[in-house]
Amino acid sequence: MASQATLDRLFAEFDSPHELIAAAVTMLEQRATPAFLARYRRHELGNLPEERLHALAERLHVLSELEQR
Repeated sequence: MASQATLDRLFAEFDSPHELIAAAVTMLEQRATPAFLARYRRHELGNLPEERLHALAERLHVLSELEQR
């Protein structure tokens, strides 16, 4: 699970509502792909575009890697 510091960083970097970012992060951590989320979970994520979800997934991966070090 992403730490609060990671979530705060993502909230600051992405201008989407915090609830949507947190929901996307939860689903991404459960191994859902950005393409799956954009197609089948769009109603839960406020129609976030697939490109935004890819950017969020990449940034989440980077921040998680940095946190583990």
